[in-house]
Amino acid sequence: MAQPAAPVGVQFTAVDGQRSSSAVGTAVLAAALRPVEPRAANTAAGETAWRKRYPDHFVAVTRAAAHSADAALTMARDGLAALDERMCVVGSSGTERPLADLADHGGDVAVTTETITGAADPVAEVRVPYRGRELTGDALRDQLRTWVDGGIVEPGFAERIRTAVEHPEWLAFPGRTVVVLGAASAMGPLPSLLAWGAQVVAVDLPDAALWSRLLDRVRAGAGTVQLPRTPAGYGLDLVRQLPETARWLAEVTGDRPVVLGTYVYADGAVHVALSAAAQQIATGLRTADRPVTTAYLATPTDTFLVPDDVMDAARGRWPNRPWWTRAVRPLWLFSPPCRVSRRTWPRT
Repeated sequence: MAQPAAPVGVQFTAVDGQRSSSAVGTAVLAAALRPVEPRAANTAAGETAWRKRYPDHFVAVTRAAAHSADAALTMARDGLAALDERMCVVGSSGTERPLADLADHGGDVAVTTETITGAADPVAEVRVPYRGRELTGDALRDQLRTWVDGGIVEPGFAERIRTAVEHPEWLAFPGRTVVVLGAASAMGPLPSLLAWGAQVVAVDLPDAALWSRLLDRVRAGAGTVQLPRTPAGYGLDLVRQLPETARWLAEVTGDRPVVLGTYVYADGAVHVALSAAAQQIATGLRTADRPVTTAYLATPTDTFLVPDDVMDAARGRWPNRPWWTRAVRPLWLFSPPCRVSRRTWPRT
């Protein structure tokens, strides 16, 4: 898919005057696959129907990454390097610079910081809204057992919720700053973080109506939130103002331990630009003395390794799915199971 002439910001690097997301997609997946599965890499590189067949290549990446932790890390590094090489930042004058050279992009807008602390008291326990009430403590534990027994959630999900219930002191992320990219996201964690009293750095688009709602939420919460301000108002655009965003986040977080949460979304090729921008921010925040913990929402393109029992349960429940999901076709209908020994996948 070719994009029109580039606006300012993060873009696909032009090749013969065209900015093609499909060409970038095939090249990046091929680069990731090549050190582990050369044949799959050649198949991805030669794909002529990317928009229809891209799920096959993402499955191939997941399969190849399952060989070992070293394989997965090597593929991630090579794939990200290939993406950096094929993305650029277009300045206001139309000049293109490589995305990987973000530190050399000055940015055109001055950004200041406003800090707001909410007026509420922090919530000191895990609360899960369910059918008109909030489940806590033993009631929540009982409901988790019911969900697991009924095949509604996986045992690992319930185990992690129970662990959080036992450690309410974790809720406010003590000693850490949570950077939330896409603070207004409907599926993002900002409301919970504010309720728990966390230290938050919030980034979202410079939209007056959006920030009016966000500010009301911040003031009504229990957290302390740092917000970016420019002469135009609150907010920063990751795609159009990446250099300014990266510089401001580095300044506002200093040397504090950081959790970087990415909850941004856009349709089509712009989502790739957003993801590339978020990756550059993560790279810029990470230093030898300060590792960055990352969090993100999955997308329909993501593929994952799951235990055999999860796959067996999914296949068994598929014939009895609700009528309104009948048009959905899962990837496992077209791809055989990938059996991976747990011993080949060490925790790192």
